[in-house]
Amino acid sequence: MPRKEQHILNSYLRRLTNLSGNSRSIYLPRANSEQFIDLHQLSQLNGEKSFSIIEALIAGKSKILCPIIDTRMEASNEASKRIKRLQRLDHLLFEERGSKDLHIGWPFARGKFMDGTRVRAPLLYIPVEIKLEDNNWNIQQREDADITFNKSFLLAYSFYNKIQIEDFLLEETFEESDH
Repeated sequence: MPRKEQHILNSYLRRLTNLSGNSRSIYLPRANSEQFIDLHQLSQLNGEKSFSIIEALIAGKSKILCPIIDTRMEASNEASKRIKRLQRLDHLLFEERGSKDLHIGWPFARGKFMDGTRVRAPLLYIPVEIKLEDNNWNIQQREDADITFNKSFLLAYSFYNKIQIEDFLLEETFEESDH
């Protein structure tokens, strides 16, 4: 795409992005709804560090989250139910909208912008899919999408802190981190 057209599209992106404190891409108060799962809780089920899931995803590897049913561990069964609901929601949204929107947000930035607007948002979005394999819930990075910056967070950071960000950051896809 020619540079001038790209600049115009980036200008519209800046204008149309919801930068209010109500945007879930800028302020996510807690992850207890049906649409969010805390990776730290899942990693505890396997006795691993939370970062091991992120490492596997960045490396393009599949990672076991938990078994479908574990008669010895109630916490694993509860996590399995939440993962199943999340997977169903992902499939439903794909059928309705035609887009796959399941992502892991990492790392989280917490604090306030210079004007006092609260922030609790991921810096990166890792596109993932959840699959059922060998009676285990597995997660892996989607091959049809790349890791990207949270554009809403970057634009809000720029706007509220009166700092100019480079356009290339909005387009960065971390392709070199692909498998």
